[in-house]
Amino acid sequence: MAFGAYAPLASAQTGPGMPPPGAPKPPLREMRERQQQMRENIKVEKAEFQEDRRALREERLEVQEGIRGDRREFIGGAIEDRKAMHAEVLNKLKDADTPEEKQEILKQAREDRAAFREKTKTEAEGLREDFRARRGEIKDDARALVGDRFSMIMRRLLNALERFDQILSRIDSRIDKLEGDGVDVTSAVAASAAANSAVDAASTAVAEAQSAIAAATSSDTPKDELDSVRTAVKAATEAVKSAHEAVKEALRALKEVSPSGGTTDTATTTPTE
Repeated sequence: MAFGAYAPLASAQTGPGMPPPGAPKPPLREMRERQQQMRENIKVEKAEFQEDRRALREERLEVQEGIRGDRREFIGGAIEDRKAMHAEVLNKLKDADTPEEKQEILKQAREDRAAFREKTKTEAEGLREDFRARRGEIKDDARALVGDRFSMIMRRLLNALERFDQILSRIDSRIDKLEGDGVDVTSAVAASAAANSAVDAASTAVAEAQSAIAAATSSDTPKDELDSVRTAVKAATEAVKSAHEAVKEALRALKEVSPSGGTTDTATTTPTE
């Protein structure tokens, strides 16, 4: 969209005050359409995230219940095997005729119990490894979900910053042209400088939020990192909103010093509505 005033042309085909075919949309209309589309996109993304979180919660519960069931089965099986071994030894002792036979039976029972303990210990460690792997898969899913959720927010913030940079570039070009025409642009220059500073601060806040998200998604305990991520993302969101207001102020300042007093391109949208 060309920067500056939008001048509708009247014609027999378009009617008074209507833009000619193929002309860009008025800035206000484009801004409203962008805002509406963004609200719809955010609504869809939130619904998808809620569904993914519900599915992850159900999966976590299923894994926990499965682990508890496997643990109960393992412990119960070990107890039954131990009882069976003890009963077998008692039967053998009853059938033994001499003290020497009984001693041999007891000796063999001690060896069998030692072997049973080692076998149970090995199987228990294997079961714990399986539990850790199953919990690890859930943690991976949780990390991915956290990353996806906050990545959506970061994408909107980064897109907004990119639009702000484009608008400020056009503002500065317009200021240079007006200054070359002898117009006093002092107030517009000050507003533009403040807007550029606000956008720089927002860029820094967004970068810090991205680092916090990366730390959470690579952590073994992503839930422990959520508070710091939320704090960083909130700070980044507020910084982008402040930058948005500063850019609008720069547009207003430019409009005030423009001889035509035309409507400047205000097609900026707040990315976190």
